[in-house]
Amino acid sequence: MRPPGGHVARTLVYGAFPPELRDMWGVRWSRARESEYRAALRSLRAATGVLPERHRMIPYAYEALRRAAA
Repeated sequence: MRPPGGHVARTLVYGAFPPELRDMWGVRWSRARESEYRAALRSLRAATGVLPERHRMIPYAYEALRRAAA
């Protein structure tokens, strides 16, 4: 089972799962891959802090919240 997207997307998806699940699926995981995962999370957290709210959410969710607040 392989999620869509490139290497970073796969690293983010698989990194969020517990090691037992990765093992069960046959996903190779290493210290280097764990470091990539943690670095990607740090980057996402940093970017989230400076992006306007409308860019932090998928468009449908943002519009739904905007309509609910009106």
